[in-house]
This record gives sequence, structure tokens and C-alpha cells, in this order.
Amino acid sequence: MTITPGDFALLIGLRVGGNPLPIDPRIHEQEGAFDYLLGKTLDVTKSGHVTYSWLWAQYDQEEFDWGTPALATLYRHLNACSRGVSLSLGGHHRVFELWAFEHLLQFPPQRTRSPAMDLLALRRVLDHLTVDRVRFDPWDTLLDDAPLELTSARALDSQHFLIEGPFSRAWYLGERMASMYFQRLEAL
Repeated sequence: MTITPGDFALLIGLRVGGNPLPIDPRIHEQEGAFDYLLGKTLDVTKSGHVTYSWLWAQYDQEEFDWGTPALATLYRHLNACSRGVSLSLGGHHRVFELWAFEHLLQFPPQRTRSPAMDLLALRRVLDHLTVDRVRFDPWDTLLDDAPLELTSARALDSQHFLIEGPFSRAWYLGERMASMYFQRLEAL
């Protein structure tokens, strides 16, 4: 199981699929490149990041695919955690918690004082998960009211495509997800 493009779009409210966002990871090395390419002066936080609210306010009407780079970043961090490279999730880590809350009937595990312990508790839940404790399509009642640009991402759930972000790229193997999903539904 994983967070699909459809899950991500519905949870975070960003389009997944469409016109790719042009990404150059070295853009910060070029003086004035952001202002020239974006047509606006960036509102950078103390930590050197741009807030989502600023991006949304500036580019809400643009038709770029903002969700795919965000999903690629989340996948990168999920991969690092699952392989033991990192003990904490980065990127849009709260999306993973929301996803688990919607899909896993025994979520959330007991909260602890340590984020690393929370991750270990969640890992135990996932390791012992059975088919009868999974809600495979929690969105069926939500889809009627969701905007088309969010529900259209569900069509990507069963496709094979490259997910690219500013720091990573990975193949999303949607045909495997769809195959496993339908096998699980038949088992129920």
C-alpha cells in the first residue's frame, strides 16, 4: 500500500498530473533567476524556504502541476524512513498521517512523546496489518463534491509514470497498485 496520486491530491488539495512544473535544482545559484523566471520577488522565510500560502496566493490561477513534485518529495522521505536511513519523515509528512487515518481502521497508534517512537509504533501497525483492517476506497462519498482537478488524479492511480520533484524522481507503478487493490476487494 502507498499514498496514490489520487489520495495525495484529495488530501492536500493540489493538482497531480497536468503541465509539469519546470524544476532546476541549481536555480538558487543564479543571481536574480527567481525574480526573472517567476516574475515576482520571493517571500523567503528565515530558514530559506518559501511558504505554501505565498505560492498559493501568487500562482493559484496557474495551471501547473504543483502536486507531483510535492508527492515526489514525500515518496523520497517515505523511502528513507522505510529503509532506516532516517527516523523522521520530511516533506508533506502530515499527509501520510491523514492517509493512514483514512485507510487504516486501527490507526492512530498510541501517541508517545518521541516522534521516532511514534514512527516505530506506526511501523508495527503496518507490519501486522490485515486486509480486514483496511478501508481501500475511503473517498467514495467525497468524490461527488471534490473539484475535477483533484478527482482526475485518481485516473493516475492505475498508471505507470515518472514522478519528478526538485530533489528526487521515481517511477510510480500504478498498474501494480490497481492490480493489488482489485485482488484485495475480491478477497473481501
